[in-house]
Amino acid sequence: MAESARVAYSELVMKTHLFLSTTQRRSLGVLLALSVASFASAQTHTQNTDPSTRQGSEVSRSTNSGDTVRSGTTDDMNRSGAHGTGNAAGSDYTGNTAGNASRELSGGDRRAVMKAHKLNEKEVALSRIAQERATNPEIKAFAAEMVREHQNVGNELQQFVQRRNIQFDQDDRADVRAEEKKWLDKRGDDFDKDYVKAMIDAHEDTIDVLERAAESKDSELAAWGNKTLPSVRMHLKRAEALRKQIRD
Repeated sequence: MAESARVAYSELVMKTHLFLSTTQRRSLGVLLALSVASFASAQTHTQNTDPSTRQGSEVSRSTNSGDTVRSGTTDDMNRSGAHGTGNAAGSDYTGNTAGNASRELSGGDRRAVMKAHKLNEKEVALSRIAQERATNPEIKAFAAEMVREHQNVGNELQQFVQRRNIQFDQDDRADVRAEEKKWLDKRGDDFDKDYVKAMIDAHEDTIDVLERAAESKDSELAAWGNKTLPSVRMHLKRAEALRKQIRD
């Protein structure tokens, strides 16, 4: 808009110039030159004092020179993310498993893990048989729950030993199979009573193992023991209630 005003002003002066004398024309020329110079100076001052114009010019120069315009807030967030904390992957019940993975279990902890695994396998195997052979509907339902929940416990144990680079004793599986064979000839009420008694004994032993695991100096094993104990104690109470029911 300032440029159009300057042009209009110049055209007006030129039209006036046609009707003036030589002396007047010279004076008008000097006046015109001074006006143009003053206008140019005013434009330069406006550009230098206008923040948006100055910032735009600086950004343009920065972009043209190859400089990168960075956001301090974004940089701070990136730095925070790089040094932030996170949860250990692959575990619902542990803290930092990476530190534990490089440390071997003590002899006592290793024995606790092995015994917990063997007891768990036995409970799953006998409960599968009970799902088919138990005569009491509530015992059948309990057996189905034991299969489901102790399979989950077995999966957690399997993940644990893989992280800690240890192996289950292969003889444990053979012992469980031998135990299964003992139950193939059991039938009726005798089966129900013997199964419930076996579950009470197995869960009492499992609780003893888990309580030792919960007191381990190994943080991952201790966390798993504390997490698993409540459900195993509940299983024991249910098995004891079933024993009382079939006795009555």
